[in-house]
Amino acid sequence: MQEDIDWSFAEEHMWSRHRVLVPWAKEAAVDPHRLTFDPDPASRSGSSIRVIGYSPQADAVLVLIAVRFDGRLFAASAWRANDVQARKYREGDSDHE
Repeated sequence: MQEDIDWSFAEEHMWSRHRVLVPWAKEAAVDPHRLTFDPDPASRSGSSIRVIGYSPQADAVLVLIAVRFDGRLFAASAWRANDVQARKYREGDSDHE
């Protein structure tokens, strides 16, 4: 989950629902210490990816969701990590979400 994510469909949702900006999500997506869950353990279809990474601009750990469709990745949402997700990030625990 890198620069190849199309953020255009999620931009309005991310801001209106979670107050997260695309530049922050992009930072978290390329965080070298990010955790990647592929597939996302909460995915019903198995086609989404969950990333937990840090955004310096937001000064926050963020959770990102992207969905595979037609060979591409499309952002679905992003939000500030809750305490459990932030702890997993700090501990580097990618075993379970």
